Amino acid sequence: MLPKSKNFEDFIQNMRQQGYEIKEGKQIAFRAAGQSRFTRMKTLGAEYSEAVIAENIKLQQSMSKQRKQNKKSITAFIDIEQKKKEGKGGAYEQWAKIFNVKQAANTVNFLTENDINYQILKEKTENAVNDFHIISNERKQKEQQIKEILELKINIIYFARTAAVYKQYQKSKDKQSFKKEHSEDIVKHEKAKAFFGKSGQNKLPKVKELQEQYQILLLEKQQIYQRYAKAKKEMLEYQTAKQNMDKLLQAEKNPIEKDQQI
Repeated sequence: MLPKSKNFEDFIQNMRQQGYEIKEGKQIAFRAAGQSRFTRMKTLGAEYSEAVIAENIKLQQSMSKQRKQNKKSITAFIDIEQKKKEGKGGAYEQWAKIFNVKQAANTVNFLTENDINYQILKEKTENAVNDFHIISNERKQKEQQIKEILELKINIIYFARTAAVYKQYQKSKDKQSFKKEHSEDIVKHEKAKAFFGKSGQNKLPKVKELQEQYQILLLEKQQIYQRYAKAKKEMLEYQTAKQNMDKLLQAEKNPIEKDQQI
């Protein structure tokens, strides 16, 4: 068994909290409530091995760290009047006014540094929103492809591993007793057959081929995620800048509102 990192131990603990019974030894195995037998992680495929799970946890932590580092530098103005209605006092109001002044300066600096006027800001905001939605759809499609590959792979594995038992079941004279003794394998086999029929699988691909496809799709998903994170950051930045500018322009027309906002 591979030495478990703290991250993997956290994963095991999380599985226990969700109600799974964990058996540790040469191979990690788990059993859900109502499940008669333990399922070894390695039987689910390479993507469920300790090494891969640990790597996925590491990747998620890296993405989380990147998201924190990529926080937008421009923050939306605080709605001071709304906060006052919610019960915020004078000290908070004074702090919020100073905060809004800083964000107004940040917004103007952002536009100046990028040589953007208000009309260009509107166009860039619309383009950023459109780009984000396009990439977001790409990401969803890739995730769906990965889900379909994994589902097909698992069903092929279950079908192959339960074929012998199912053949015996079909030949059995006392099918009721046989099914009672081998119900889990029989159910898995029948579900796999139903899945193949529903998905129109005439010729089943090899598990090795599916694993290769999975690795390619996973890499493509990671590349899309990098573009997704960048597009989301740019969209939020432009949206916030435009929102702030709209309020600043409106405040210029109404001095009372300007005094309330900033």
